[in-house]
Amino acid sequence: MNTYLRVDVKNLKKYSVHVGSGCSHPRKCHKQRNVAKVTPHPLYHMDCKKTNDIAIIEFENDISESEATPICTANSTTEVQKILQAAGQGRDRTLKGDQSAKGMQVITVGFEYVSGSQIGTRNATAGIGFGDSGGPLFQFNKNGQAVLLGPCSMIVYYYREKSVCPDSKKLSAAELRKCKS
Repeated sequence: MNTYLRVDVKNLKKYSVHVGSGCSHPRKCHKQRNVAKVTPHPLYHMDCKKTNDIAIIEFENDISESEATPICTANSTTEVQKILQAAGQGRDRTLKGDQSAKGMQVITVGFEYVSGSQIGTRNATAGIGFGDSGGPLFQFNKNGQAVLLGPCSMIVYYYREKSVCPDSKKLSAAELRKCKS
């Protein structure tokens, strides 16, 4: 997640993926998957803005349901619920050493708004952050199945009292903590 790289589509054998969320170091506990095909978003251009930085990855072999749980995809009639879930690597820049020590995490976020193709969410105590980009934003349908709404992508912090949205890259760690609360 949150990795920007140029994919050499002519030499996919050099890439591997470890599917699963059972540990913070997937290479140690999940089977390696070889990549058969990568299809980047048609509007993605590495040299420009880092938008549309998503791709469909096809593996050489299928993944069994005992290794990973399939997720449904939303359609044009899917209504966004008030309570959503976001999953990510859970990197924590306040941890010394291994910032991924917490491993894959899922948080509950509240639905705030839809603007074009973007869904805004909020959580006062946890959020989508460093290392979580590309992780799923999802909800559960009436049958209890997870329904993918899209990938987590951009992070915007707000000062509640002033309703100001600062540029998070220019904030100190202390200011950033104030933004998140």
